[in-house]
Amino acid sequence: MLTDWMLNLVWNLPTPKSTTSIKPARTICLRRCLEFSISTLRRAQQTIITFRSTQILSADLSAFCRKLSKSENKDLRGFGHKILRLIRIFDILTGSCSIGYQLMRAMNLIANTSSAGIHPEMPKKAPITGKILPPLDYLLAFEAAAKAQSFTQASKVLNISETAISRKVRLLEQHYDVPLFVRGHRSVSLTQQGAILLATVEKSLDLMRDVSRDMLAKHQSNTVSVSATNSVASLWLMPQLRKFNRSNDRIRISLVSSDSDAECLSDYMDLAILRGDGDWPGYEAQLLFGETVFPVCSPEYLKSNPQAAELTALPELDLIEVTSSHAEWMTWRTWLSGNGVSSSLMERSVAFNTYPLSVQAAVDGLGIALGWAHLVDPLLESGALVRPIQNASLRTQSGYYLLKSPTHKAFPEQRIVEDWLLGLSAGRKRYA
Repeated sequence: MLTDWMLNLVWNLPTPKSTTSIKPARTICLRRCLEFSISTLRRAQQTIITFRSTQILSADLSAFCRKLSKSENKDLRGFGHKILRLIRIFDILTGSCSIGYQLMRAMNLIANTSSAGIHPEMPKKAPITGKILPPLDYLLAFEAAAKAQSFTQASKVLNISETAISRKVRLLEQHYDVPLFVRGHRSVSLTQQGAILLATVEKSLDLMRDVSRDMLAKHQSNTVSVSATNSVASLWLMPQLRKFNRSNDRIRISLVSSDSDAECLSDYMDLAILRGDGDWPGYEAQLLFGETVFPVCSPEYLKSNPQAAELTALPELDLIEVTSSHAEWMTWRTWLSGNGVSSSLMERSVAFNTYPLSVQAAVDGLGIALGWAHLVDPLLESGALVRPIQNASLRTQSGYYLLKSPTHKAFPEQRIVEDWLLGLSAGRKRYA
């Protein structure tokens, strides 16, 4: 073995016989330095890596050894010749620049003691400076390559190029200043240092994956359940949800539409939007918008029935009614009476059981419906509906409120949705 031959070289150094020869202390120095080089060789025999700078390093070593071989001391000259042959043989066999570098460190120690009879100190580790942790993508590339024992397969796992894998692994080796892989023709294998690093990196990354998985699962399980009346859900919330989802793609809103207060206030609801006077025992209520009601119809209907612009003519036109179990729900008779118009002549009316259907009927030109401000605002802005009588409206003491139970523990996603709804309320159009 090459290292055994080097060991024999050390122990066969001639013993100095005169004061003009190398002193015993220097002989010990030479032996210790070369033993350090031999131990480096043994550790690295299985982790040989070829570098392009081999020729440059070999030239430096050769120049040093030639200088050493010209020493006036016979023993030192012989030692320089032997080391020079050793380096050349080793470089030819392995092409290893990193091992040659370690030998050169030992040779430099010899040179530093050639003029003084002192024992050289073994090289000390340099203090750790700069960043201790490498970038995460280096570690991911290393883990994938180590598990697959192939840069090609690792590139498929991480969906990046093989060149990128190789570059990240090389940068990781430079970060730790140790070889992590033995490069083969079609595969790679871990060095001893690489195996040690993989054991820790794999555990750490698996722990991070578990934590991330748990956080995502917990985040996704915190779906915000929101209940609202049919009218608010379809006419006010639905047009806004797309914008919310674009800004909060990880928050899910489960929307329940019902005109039943009991269903909207069930225990599994996080937030509820209901019409009322703001008094719901056991709930915190915040006003979203008040209740202002006025007639609406399609532009085509108004064009075909221009008399719709006159308040007193409304009872004789096609009025769209809503039948509701809520006794306080405003009807055409209530609205006309509130505006001082008799409803005794109301004959041509059509009724629907939900408010969204009545609004859609007005959009389709079936007649005139009662429009709740804020609920029909988007349709007015788009031109699908118009107000035949601009100044005729009726405002009540009721409104639409955001409700939540103080006994339910709030969570971050719920607060985000709550703040979003209150933000919509703050930016609403104001009606007199």
